Amino acid sequence: MALTNPTKDAYLDHASWHLHDTYCQQKSLPLGVKAACFVGKPLPPDVVKPVIESYTRHQNYFLFSIYTTNFWGKKFHTVGLGGKFFML
Repeated sequence: MALTNPTKDAYLDHASWHLHDTYCQQKSLPLGVKAACFVGKPLPPDVVKPVIESYTRHQNYFLFSIYTTNFWGKKFHTVGLGGKFFML
């Protein structure tokens, strides 16, 4: 299972889609976020990933990883295990 422990880059891909899906449902959003939601897809990964990474703490426990992202006033805890991500 250690070989299937997802990488931080894989987490950043996952988190960018999750944040897009979560925040596009909210009524009061900053103008830039509203524009990204209107387009119907997240901002390009090369723009979003560094931002998410700067708000993410990664703890690697060999068989699994825990990612904590504190972004826009919300805290997300995610476990990476077996090549998949599970939100806590």
